[in-house]
Amino acid sequence: MLPNLSDYTQAFALMVIPGVALVIMATFLRLATISVQASFYPVYLEGVGLSGTQIGVLVGLSALIGSPAALWVGPATKFLKAHWALLAASAVSIVAICATPFFEDFSVLLIAAGIFGFGIGAGLPLLLSILADA
Repeated sequence: MLPNLSDYTQAFALMVIPGVALVIMATFLRLATISVQASFYPVYLEGVGLSGTQIGVLVGLSALIGSPAALWVGPATKFLKAHWALLAASAVSIVAICATPFFEDFSVLLIAAGIFGFGIGAGLPLLLSILADA
């Protein structure tokens, strides 16, 4: 039941591998972005007068677009190295969620939600690919 300190020491030692370190940092960014979308995002949307249905559509759309976004990873890594594609996908999702407070129009918010979902959806297979290569 008690944690084994040597397991943690071995796990942290993997951080010297550049690919592993990149995946850990990108995972923190990805989780922070998802946390913003899960907590502050609905509160902001309600504050600008969107209904619960509209908020649900925006959140659902981002998840819906995130699923097939993984299909972009294969073609993208033919033109970009996986780590650059990961940074691009992360940047796209971060910018989309951070830009949300600048918009109140539902159609613009739909586009931002789709871009956010695309970045999040493409990021996971890239994380796994980089980690597997490392």
